Amino acid sequence: FGFEDYLKAGEVTASACDQVRRTVWRIQNHAGNAPFLNKNVKHMLRFEALLTVFPDAAFIVVERDLGEGALSLLEVRRQLSPAASRWFSVRPPSYPDLVTLPPREQIARQVVDLTSRMERDLARLPASRVARISYRDFCRDPERLSAIILRFHPDVAPANPGCPPFVCHSREASDPEERALVARTRELEASLRYVRTP
Repeated sequence: FGFEDYLKAGEVTASACDQVRRTVWRIQNHAGNAPFLNKNVKHMLRFEALLTVFPDAAFIVVERDLGEGALSLLEVRRQLSPAASRWFSVRPPSYPDLVTLPPREQIARQVVDLTSRMERDLARLPASRVARISYRDFCRDPERLSAIILRFHPDVAPANPGCPPFVCHSREASDPEERALVARTRELEASLRYVRTP
């Protein structure tokens, strides 16, 4: 399926589809035929391809504040290169237009363009196949995710007691560069038309 780029259904070979199907089947087989749940940010670029392999798949979107997402990318970029100029993580279809931009603009456009593309792809799916949860709500109460999974698989019984809360990785912008990045991200985000979980 590749690692970073947008992928359409027709761009996946039959052998790749078969390999993914068999891999998931083996995992499920060892887990007593339990439903398979996989979390990967790259999936936001491959809904069509995943539906080619798993036509009955459902998608759970964990929604994070885009300004916080941009700050997280900036933090990793600063670790990779002093000028934060090295690209990190998945690439939206607009990537060729972004590579020549300054790092701040790249990051802001990256998170907004990825979200825009994901929302357009999700809009083509039946609403019953998509569930949403905010990142903050998930961290505060991970059992909310269990309730969503039970919606798709009502016969699955939780094996463990309730999960304790997670540390919510969020922070405010702490320097002028970070504040400018969040402001630019919010400016771009304002032009999007999609519904976020309150």
